[in-house]
Amino acid sequence: MANLLYYRGIGTVGPAKASLMMFNVPVINTMCATLLLGESFGRLQGTGALVLMTGTVLAATQGKLPRRSAGTEAQPSTAGKSTELEGAPAGSA
Repeated sequence: MANLLYYRGIGTVGPAKASLMMFNVPVINTMCATLLLGESFGRLQGTGALVLMTGTVLAATQGKLPRRSAGTEAQPSTAGKSTELEGAPAGSA
């Protein structure tokens, strides 16, 4: 039964997205075992979870993290704001 649902899910979301989810299965299982069954969560489990999550990010981004170019700084957008004071002299508002 579980295999039928698994293959149906792969058919729905596609194999690439399903493989990304499979990276996270051990992390989710460890969290559930810790929270629901009282299992221990140590440094080794934390390191393993970090490695798996890093692998998921690298697989999703194909090893290329987005980079900001030097000329693009975060500036507030003026789209949709009223520009009626643009031609007025300073202090006349």
